[in-house]
Amino acid sequence: MKKATTLYPELADFGEFVRERRKELGMTAEQLAEEANRCDRQIIDIENGKTEPLLGTALLLCKACKIDMGELEAFVPNEEIKYG
Repeated sequence: MKKATTLYPELADFGEFVRERRKELGMTAEQLAEEANRCDRQIIDIENGKTEPLLGTALLLCKACKIDMGELEAFVPNEEIKYG
């Protein structure tokens, strides 16, 4: 299966990170969707890099997957980081 391309590869990496963590926890995509109060199609699309999650959704996924919120910084596209 061909991997979907996104504007920012870091966001596709976030989806892969969530999928790996979900599997480590023994959760299905449907269980994660229920825990994060999102539909399972949205979870699958995020995990496959087909859609970029909004911040609120990313935070809910982190909470449901027991991911430290500080780890989100690694997935912020460099082009989006502005100082000053």
